[in-house]
Amino acid sequence: MPSLGKSLDGLHLKVERLITVCESLEAENARLKASFHEMKQLAEERDQTIEELEEKLKVVRLAGSLSGSNEKTLDIKQKINDFAKEIDRCIALLNK
Repeated sequence: MPSLGKSLDGLHLKVERLITVCESLEAENARLKASFHEMKQLAEERDQTIEELEEKLKVVRLAGSLSGSNEKTLDIKQKINDFAKEIDRCIALLNK
């Protein structure tokens, strides 16, 4: 019988160690999940910043191409003005 008692004590100690390891792993898992969510949010914010900067770059490039005084630039400016006038006319018709 003493052997059975030792076996039970040994088994009890192993179960306690397993419970401790399991709790430690659960805490580590929770910490890693929180870290993952923070990193995911940072990545989303950076993606948004990149999109905004790309849009600004497009505007700057367009403005740079329109800043010259050559014939092509004047033609583009005239087309933009024509489009703006057409849009204004459409809005006026919709408001009637």
